[in-house]
Amino acid sequence: MRVLDKLISKNVKKLFKILNVCSSKPIFLKNFIMICEKYLEKFSSVNVPAHSADVYKTNGSNAKLIKIMKFKKIEVEIKNTINN
Repeated sequence: MRVLDKLISKNVKKLFKILNVCSSKPIFLKNFIMICEKYLEKFSSVNVPAHSADVYKTNGSNAKLIKIMKFKKIEVEIKNTINN
C-alpha cells in the first residue's frame, strides 16, 4: 500500500478536509505581484523571460474553500494576509 493511501485512511478523512486553494479562475502572476507591491513597503520584483517549463494557465475549483472560509476577492485576501 502506498504511503499516501495510508495517510488518507477513513479515520483521517473524518478528522481533516482536503481543500484546493485557488481563485477559481486564472490570475496572472504579474497581477498578483502588483497587488503585493501595493501593500508591501519593501517588495520589489524583476521581470524575467518565461521558462519553457512554466505553466501558462491552470484552473481549479475552490467551492469547498469558499463555503468554509467565506473567501473574498483575491486582492482583499492578499491584503489581509500581508497585514496579519
